[in-house]
Amino acid sequence: MRTLGRFLALAAGVAMMMSAFLPWLGGMKPYRLPVRFLFTGMPSGDLARLADQSSTFVRSAGFALVVLGGIVVLGALAGSRILVWLGSIVGVAGIAMLYVQVLVAYDRVPGNQYGASIGQAGVLVAVVAGFLIRKRSVDSRPIAPAAPTRPTGSTGPTGPTGPAGPFAGGTA
Repeated sequence: MRTLGRFLALAAGVAMMMSAFLPWLGGMKPYRLPVRFLFTGMPSGDLARLADQSSTFVRSAGFALVVLGGIVVLGALAGSRILVWLGSIVGVAGIAMLYVQVLVAYDRVPGNQYGASIGQAGVLVAVVAGFLIRKRSVDSRPIAPAAPTRPTGSTGPTGPTGPAGPFAGGTA
């Protein structure tokens, strides 16, 4: 399951990053939508204005998707469920904020286009992959006890230096 979870997280992260450059709602592409609109609200007017927004890439919602997808990919490569969950949960929150702000501004949410479907599927698959990535299991078999050792300098039936034998250097 660990390998399956890492593969799913990798695919989900790539899908999240790819969806940042595809059309989402009403032709709007996330790399053109300023990320501040997710917090302050969408511009009033026609929904077509949303697709005509322009923003620098670093300040866009698409950049946020690329960063979150990168965090999920990094978590997949490192086998870290915390990184996978961080990227996916923040992604769920960002997508929810987008839909709420569009609904408040325009009283309707236009139909999803393939970019939104890919992005949403990537985020949800990343959440599931976070559950599948587990820590490596430690071998639970008990370790055999070490053989008892003789204190240094003790004499016994074999002598102070070890057992006598053909290579012990003694007389036969």
